[in-house]
Amino acid sequence: MTNKPKIKDGVTVLYRKIKTGYQVSFYFPSSSKSYSFLLNRKGFTCLSFLKGELSVVEIAEKCSIHLSGLKHLINVLQGAGVLELNPISVPKKYERYARQMNFFADFETENVSRLNMQDSLAKASVGVIGLGGIGSWVINGLALAGIRNLTLIDPDVVEISNLSRQCLYGVKDVGYKKTRAIKRHLKLLDPKIKCECIEEKVDSIKKCRGLINGLDLVINCADYPDVDVMNRIVSSACFPRKIPHILCGGYDGHLSFIGPTIIPGETPCWFCYERKIDLDKKKSMLKHLPITDSHVQGGSIASISAITANIHVIEAVRILTHWSQPKMIGCIGEFDFLNLNITYSSFKKQRHCKQCGKD
Repeated sequence: MTNKPKIKDGVTVLYRKIKTGYQVSFYFPSSSKSYSFLLNRKGFTCLSFLKGELSVVEIAEKCSIHLSGLKHLINVLQGAGVLELNPISVPKKYERYARQMNFFADFETENVSRLNMQDSLAKASVGVIGLGGIGSWVINGLALAGIRNLTLIDPDVVEISNLSRQCLYGVKDVGYKKTRAIKRHLKLLDPKIKCECIEEKVDSIKKCRGLINGLDLVINCADYPDVDVMNRIVSSACFPRKIPHILCGGYDGHLSFIGPTIIPGETPCWFCYERKIDLDKKKSMLKHLPITDSHVQGGSIASISAITANIHVIEAVRILTHWSQPKMIGCIGEFDFLNLNITYSSFKKQRHCKQCGKD
């Protein structure tokens, strides 16, 4: 065998001596998975040579172990995802993502490698609606992850008050369209990023449908005229086309809202959530007294926007690479930044949902 087996980079190997040999544990920091094995003295000695430098035959000779025994050990470690027979070298085009690919290595399967995951990001087309306090940070996170095909949708210009909490804008961008300003900054980050700039207000399902064709994922970060209204428009446009979409929340006092993630045909939809909320309100007997203007802009700071946005970016990367199941399926979170707590509220497909019922 000419393969040169290697314990994956980033895997922590721990051991202790016991009466019958050694107990060895392999820990994956990114996924928090661990595997433990009992090895005899010769098997334990072989571990120090699994560095991708020697072939299986050479290791067997050095450790005076029968070739069949070493092959068995290698097969067991490979099956657990601890070892790779043909170590992956990071292509030059992805050198900047080497650390990220090391993260993905903890989630590799026989069918999907870290290189496949990074390829998925590079080839994906993602649209972001609304480039404000959440959307600008979402775009930044997507670009840093290696997503190179972005559709930017926002009709607004950069205002001086944006600069305290929104990223990818500078003083020289004030007065210019947000889409154009972000495009300029992204080109400095990575010249290979392609941006389609759409400077239109998404105010109807019909208009939204015309803007999302060909996209692999849509992330709604717009909150005008209202977060709920925008989520209805975006979900109604994406659902019939089977386009996964993430509906980012807004702010309410000391809370920011996270999720949900909608995968048409697989998960509950936005209207399932709204129906659940309506039923909960009826049960509580509470009613809203409209004596204040709920559309007045609330307070926010950049760090809260960044935290909320990047949780959604993690969801996007999960959807596009499949390294992990999205966590905000059938779920909405409330991030309480006063206490740094996230409270989750789950919801299920509703029997009489007007959207899921058509699926």
